[in-house]
Amino acid sequence: MESIAETLNQLESYMQSLQSFQSNRDTSSTLPLSKQIIDLVDSVPNSDQLSKSAKAKLSYYKGKALVITENYEKSAEDLLSKSLKLDPSNWEAWSTLGEIFYYKKDYPQAKRCFEGSLEQSGPKKDALRKLSIIYRFTTPNEDHKESVLKSIDIAKQALSLDFTDSESWYVLGNAHLTNYFTNSPTYEELEKSLKSYSQSTKYSVGPNPDLHFNKALALNAAEIFDEAFVELEIAHNLDPLLDTMVKSAEFLKKLQNVQEMIQKKCNMKKKNINALIKGIPSSMKNPDNFQLCSLEGLQIGANVKKMLSMKVLGYSNIEFPPVFVGCDCKGVFFAVSIYNYPKQSQISLGCTVFINEPIFMKINTNGVEYDCVQVRDPNNLMVQNSR
Repeated sequence: MESIAETLNQLESYMQSLQSFQSNRDTSSTLPLSKQIIDLVDSVPNSDQLSKSAKAKLSYYKGKALVITENYEKSAEDLLSKSLKLDPSNWEAWSTLGEIFYYKKDYPQAKRCFEGSLEQSGPKKDALRKLSIIYRFTTPNEDHKESVLKSIDIAKQALSLDFTDSESWYVLGNAHLTNYFTNSPTYEELEKSLKSYSQSTKYSVGPNPDLHFNKALALNAAEIFDEAFVELEIAHNLDPLLDTMVKSAEFLKKLQNVQEMIQKKCNMKKKNINALIKGIPSSMKNPDNFQLCSLEGLQIGANVKKMLSMKVLGYSNIEFPPVFVGCDCKGVFFAVSIYNYPKQSQISLGCTVFINEPIFMKINTNGVEYDCVQVRDPNNLMVQNSR
């Protein structure tokens, strides 16, 4: 019995090292150590004659190692299930089994396992992070929007246990980014996501290519394009197998589409443009003392107490945020990005639009140049749909 006790102690030491390597994303060390764990478990003689507790531990150790060496094969699932039948209180076995079901895209089972882990252990940041991820992957019968909000709450619970944990900040950033695309396409939601990614980078102890890839998605949606392309390049250098080049080309193609629409003035003839701009007010009485202006009257950044008048003349193929192209009363063409605009509302081609306190930007990235106005609060947008 002394020999098996020593073996179990050695295995426990190996497992602690393995968890440390995984936390640091040290993949070069996890694989050889996992093989050592498997070999040591297999070397135990007469394992079927051991105590229930010892058999549960050996099954867990080997199952955990197999998850790494065999990429979630069924043998690992069987061993972890066996371990939990022998010892249902092993929260780490519950969590590892949940990883297998997550990999298999069996999200209800994964959710059950992570909740089982938390029931046995109490609040643990690792299990909470994984549960947060699972809530972003729902079955058709579940309310996806509510699940995403739940994902944010659980990620915050994980973070509250350790505000210096890079992985928890990363998971929270992903939850906010998912919420932007699912529930709340606001600029503020993107800012929350980007803040979380920055904190994750600050506390990072190892490279995370997915963090840079997802941060690029958030930066692109926030129209911080130069930084988005940089993040994609970093992600590619860390993991060439990621679809960074495809995503970079996709970003650029959409920007080029907007630039082309502006340069070609939405393929409108000059006489038609001249007729349209006559209907764009260049002055008006405003009870709120806003100064009505054209694009040249704006400064870079926020323009307090100014109102831009324009005609909408084209839709781009950018959806998040939706980007339109139009012109002001002087016939200058530019893009308009609208955050959190109600999906049921429509801006008709040819309609007149007034934008209170517009945010003016000059897009200049990867050979693409055009002027852009951001509307971060849809309440600052007034639409007259009559031509």
